[in-house]
Amino acid sequence: MTQNPDEWLELSQASNEAWEKQADIWDDRMGADGNAFHQQLVRPSVTRLLRVQPGQTILDVGCGNGVFARHLANLGVKVTAIDVSTAMIEKARERSRGLDQQITYRVVDATSEGQLATLAEDAFDAIVCNMTLMDLAAIHPLIKNIPRLLKNTGKFVFSIMHPCFNNGVGTSRLVEEMYDQEGAKKIHSIKVTAYISPQSGVSTGICGRDPQFYFHRPLSSLLTSFFEAGLVMDGIEEPVFELKEKRELGQAQFTEIPWAFIGRMRPG
Repeated sequence: MTQNPDEWLELSQASNEAWEKQADIWDDRMGADGNAFHQQLVRPSVTRLLRVQPGQTILDVGCGNGVFARHLANLGVKVTAIDVSTAMIEKARERSRGLDQQITYRVVDATSEGQLATLAEDAFDAIVCNMTLMDLAAIHPLIKNIPRLLKNTGKFVFSIMHPCFNNGVGTSRLVEEMYDQEGAKKIHSIKVTAYISPQSGVSTGICGRDPQFYFHRPLSSLLTSFFEAGLVMDGIEEPVFELKEKRELGQAQFTEIPWAFIGRMRPG
């Protein structure tokens, strides 16, 4: 994954354009309440780590069609929800009618320090970033701003595709094997061909049609970025699907593999 500033900018712009292009189909796939991945893995873990209290103010970074912002609003939270895609924000507003007093949607690029600077200082009890960090060509602008945006006792909770098993850049494969031990049996596993080097890649993601950019960072690189910004980690979850699905190589077949990594950071 290149470190050249010009190439970072080009990748970021290309990634942003891809999200704008596929907003309709992404909104359709996620719906009002999210897909199974969101409902079973992301939402329960993130909600637990946030320790939501009614009346709190929370910033939702990379809000998409507002699926988690609405969940927070229904828990009595006042939400500022941002996304780089104008089309996605429009979808979020359409799906959030009746919650105007609790959710404020804004178009903000989380890779732009200038745009992040428009958000109020010391304004949020928590910041949540669901399944977004691996979509950002540059994460340092956001991480740098976390301590500025949070109140003194605030927390930052993020969810990502688990970089060890589900990196999105084509270096992990789902494998089905047969073995003979008291009769033929199937075993499902993950084949990982690369992990430690940060890199970018293109995949169709949940949309299955238009390309979407992913930026793989090993946990050591990702967490070090937080630590260097003065944040410490005090919570972690690696949720798994509890029930297998019918598809032979569907993710829910792998009930011992965590497809998502959820972490909680706070100012040290």
